[in-house]
Amino acid sequence: MASIVARNYADAIFAIAQKNSKIESFKSELNQVKKIFLSSDDLKKIIEHPDVLIDDKLTIIEKVFKADKDIVSFLKVLVENNRFSNLVSIVDEYEKLSNEALGIEVVKVTSAIKLTDKQLENIKNVLTKRLDKKVELREVIDPSCLAGIRIILKDEILDNTIDTKIKNIKNMISKAVI
Repeated sequence: MASIVARNYADAIFAIAQKNSKIESFKSELNQVKKIFLSSDDLKKIIEHPDVLIDDKLTIIEKVFKADKDIVSFLKVLVENNRFSNLVSIVDEYEKLSNEALGIEVVKVTSAIKLTDKQLENIKNVLTKRLDKKVELREVIDPSCLAGIRIILKDEILDNTIDTKIKNIKNMISKAVI
């Protein structure tokens, strides 16, 4: 569950995106900012270090993040308010707001091996028709699945993995023995 701080900041940047008709582009750019932030331990240390001057942090933000001016301004506000440590949660909350506004359902697809682009496209097409929404797939590789796929929707799990089938058979056998 997201913090109130993350939700409030996400609401603020979402309102700016909505006002400027940039919901989708902000989603993409904020995810890129999040990716850069998570991939750079040095950046995290500098931005979150209390002894680094705010002006120096703001200069770093301008140099590192080549994004829409409103997003850069937003990142500066996070630095000035000592909230940059909430960036990941804020971006996650923004993504939820933007997906809702854009009619996108995020679906997690788990398999033992990497699925082909064709397989992913087929899954996406089936789910788009079933949900009557745009679908964004998040692929997860989990060798414990053995074979098959597990699809996790907002409130539903479609599990066609061998490990789940084996567990179900074990449960049936254990109930039959009792």
